[in-house]
Amino acid sequence: MDFLTTFNTIAALTGATITITEFVNRFWVLVDVAAQVRSLVIGIVLGLVGAGFNLGMFSDATWFGTQPWYLVGGLIGVMAGLVGNWSFATPLIQWVLAAFKITPPAVQAARKAKR
Repeated sequence: MDFLTTFNTIAALTGATITITEFVNRFWVLVDVAAQVRSLVIGIVLGLVGAGFNLGMFSDATWFGTQPWYLVGGLIGVMAGLVGNWSFATPLIQWVLAAFKITPPAVQAARKAKR
């Protein structure tokens, strides 16, 4: 197993998690923590499906040794679910920018316009 396969699998799993979550959101609207838990569960299920069917990086995964496939698939699914949950979280992005004292140009222009 190489790094590129691992990276591509996690990226595809994250994209699939976001896409399926948004599709499910059309029929079952949840907000706040419930929506995040739903996305996390979808990521875990997709990770388990990938590990169960030996897809992507799971096809030649000998790196987990004696660990069961469902543990590894579940952990990768948790990673994909967390990335899917927080990749579009605007407050989190604003907090990171504020932590490094970075102000986006659009915000600077808006502040100058108010003065």
